[in-house]
Amino acid sequence: MSLDILNMLIESACSDGEPLEDDKVLLRKKATELGISEAELSKMISAKVRGENYTPIIKDETPVVEKQSPPSIIVKEEKINITPPPVEKKEEILRTPPKKEEEIIIPGILKEEVPPKKIHEEKPEIIQPVTTKVEVKPKPPIETKKEETKSKPVNTKKEPVKVEAKKAPINEAKTEPKPAGKSKMPIIIVAVLVVLIVIGGFVFKDKIFGSQDKTPEIVTDNTDNTTDQTSNEDKYAEFMKKGNDAFGKSNFLNAKNNYAEALKYKAGDTKAGEMKTKMEQIISLQNEANDLFNKKNIARAKIRFDSLLSITPDISDAIDKKNKCQEIMDKAKDLTFEQEASSKKYGFSDPDGYIVIDYIFSDAKNFKRGVAPVKNGAGKWGFITLGFIKDAKYAIEHKFDKVWTDRGKYQASIEGESGYIYDFSYANGKLNEFKY
Repeated sequence: MSLDILNMLIESACSDGEPLEDDKVLLRKKATELGISEAELSKMISAKVRGENYTPIIKDETPVVEKQSPPSIIVKEEKINITPPPVEKKEEILRTPPKKEEEIIIPGILKEEVPPKKIHEEKPEIIQPVTTKVEVKPKPPIETKKEETKSKPVNTKKEPVKVEAKKAPINEAKTEPKPAGKSKMPIIIVAVLVVLIVIGGFVFKDKIFGSQDKTPEIVTDNTDNTTDQTSNEDKYAEFMKKGNDAFGKSNFLNAKNNYAEALKYKAGDTKAGEMKTKMEQIISLQNEANDLFNKKNIARAKIRFDSLLSITPDISDAIDKKNKCQEIMDKAKDLTFEQEASSKKYGFSDPDGYIVIDYIFSDAKNFKRGVAPVKNGAGKWGFITLGFIKDAKYAIEHKFDKVWTDRGKYQASIEGESGYIYDFSYANGKLNEFKY
């Protein structure tokens, strides 16, 4: 909306003196859109009532918002690597034969061989072999002994492996005498083999079956914040393009929504902010102008369409409706005054009901011989012709206290001028005033 249009609205509102409160509300709203303070607006109204002009001070209140970049997020990359416990000691045990195999005294019963203690592991339990009698032969059946003392499968859940064999009844060992000349070596060899098998199972179980208690390696996701910034820039550019495309197609609501989305990815961006505000102004003016046009108040609708097209001149619908308003106003004749219900003010309409002179007068009378009296807010009468539709100018300014008709034409008088009557005749597009 331009300053000239605001001046025109003020002049209309002040035509009868001090404007009414409804007019002031409308004027404040339009002044705010132009960046004019209420104090400056009051000075403009006061000057217009006095018949003077006042140029207001327009302040630029557009906030300047610093461009802010999204916060940087730095994630430190850390790796947790859990290594299995060292196995050097277990290997030493494998290389070191048991030291006390000669201490086995009772035939048929093996003494438990206790392996070195390890952290978080229990002692393997070695149980004596089944046989109670061993015959000395040139080649002892060692393979048979291995089958009898075969160990259970190693549990992959870190449970200690128990090698079990049925104990020989103790009574038999006591009742039978020790056979003379028999060797202890087969029993000792079997015991040593069992111990080595059990210990070897613990040492090499991770290599054979795979580690069951190894904690998986945890790697922190270290996404560079540059990726986020690039993504935000791409999204911003995408929504700005959508907004511009919608604006080019006069889809102002869609354009406004896309500019608002662009601001989410680039907060405080001047371009996106300005375009969003522009769309809001266009939508507001377009809705108001269309509403007035539909209510046949073409005098006011034309002013709104002018303001709308001054912002964006390529709205075909607004251009068509503005031209329609102008066409109706150019052909207006046989006007009738009427009152607006909300403002209680008077305007003039044509026979089709189109308001061609807006509701700006506190009182009015019908046209006679091309002249119509209208009263301002100060209670003074003036006169207009049909030319008021185009230029909004009064043929005779407000100065009369009384107006009446005589022989089909208007006459008027001014208090304090006793005996003088004013007569009017409209000829050649001009209103002539006679005082007698």
